[in-house]
Amino acid sequence: MSQIIAKCWMDANYKAQLLADPAKVLKAEGLNVPTGLQLVVLEDSPSQAHWVIPVRPSQLSDDELEDVAAGAGGFYEFLKKAQPIAASIARTPAPRLLPWL
Repeated sequence: MSQIIAKCWMDANYKAQLLADPAKVLKAEGLNVPTGLQLVVLEDSPSQAHWVIPVRPSQLSDDELEDVAAGAGGFYEFLKKAQPIAASIARTPAPRLLPWL
């Protein structure tokens, strides 16, 4: 993902294509995009950032979700249980653009 972000920063046309048709661009990059999955790519600005709340995983119990909310086990452990794909994304280095994070 970090390579795709870097490519967007270097190539305005590539970024426009990614914003317009993310599935097509990601498939061209060799990523597996399930058929029928609607992808939305958003661009942050200096005055606007996006924070996505993922779908509640059905395989976690209410007690496990409460543990996550309380900080037990850490967010990475939650991602490992909740969404294996998200866990792999979480390990991908990302640029530190938001000064409050």
